[in-house]
Amino acid sequence: MQPNLLKMKIYYLLGFLSLFGTALYSQAGMDSIPGSIPKGLNSGRKNISKTNLLFGPFFKTVQVIQERKLSKRITTQTIAKTRIPSSFNASRFVKIDANGSSYNPFGSTKLSGIGNITEFRLYGKKKGAFKGFYSGVFFSYMHYKLQSASVRGSFQDDNGVTYEADVSQSIKINITGGGLHCGVQGLIKDRFCIDWTILGVGVAGLGIKGSIDATNTSNNFDFRNYKDDVDDMTFGLEKILPIKKTVEKESVSLGVKAPWVLFRMGLSVGFAY
Repeated sequence: MQPNLLKMKIYYLLGFLSLFGTALYSQAGMDSIPGSIPKGLNSGRKNISKTNLLFGPFFKTVQVIQERKLSKRITTQTIAKTRIPSSFNASRFVKIDANGSSYNPFGSTKLSGIGNITEFRLYGKKKGAFKGFYSGVFFSYMHYKLQSASVRGSFQDDNGVTYEADVSQSIKINITGGGLHCGVQGLIKDRFCIDWTILGVGVAGLGIKGSIDATNTSNNFDFRNYKDDVDDMTFGLEKILPIKKTVEKESVSLGVKAPWVLFRMGLSVGFAY
């Protein structure tokens, strides 16, 4: 790590759209499958437990899904989402130029995530809950954390004194919002379920917080002694978004909040009971 490395620009431009691809599924085709239940509202099933069929190689996100029948046409669905911490190559997204050298703080990183989506669905009058086309509203929360490995570095403060510390960096992203969605779902033999979320669109609040943390520091190490370097740390968005900067003895963080657009698509399978 180069001396005076804190004089840098940090660009935290990570997007988390396009979580999963989708596959086409036709309800008309489902109705023609031998053994599928007749059209109508007489199914005795009250619940469907599902999991996402397309995990997505980029995010490796697993979902546990539970849909509950509330009335003849209305259901509610809860989706618990998690990405177990695993390696993620962020070098293509974040690079820092300092003292004439290019530095990649996220050369060795782990990405983790956890979230929840709650839906309310309205099915058609003819087929009722669990079967056919549906539409409704959803509310969503997702938290991602990108954590780098620690790197031993030397720093010079504003008085020219050199200190050492193990430095790691992290990015935390929170997305909270809601919107409208539609899809189609079918039951085979009143038991096996295929659920295709055709499209969900909404608005959300996006919060991004990037931080630099120091551990195993030499005597009297204090980020507050690096005023010039800390002042030079930016998102590159200061002209259009308010940036909150927090400086403590062993950590420096930058935070920004902005509006966001949500898109949802997906394919899941499960069992009704």
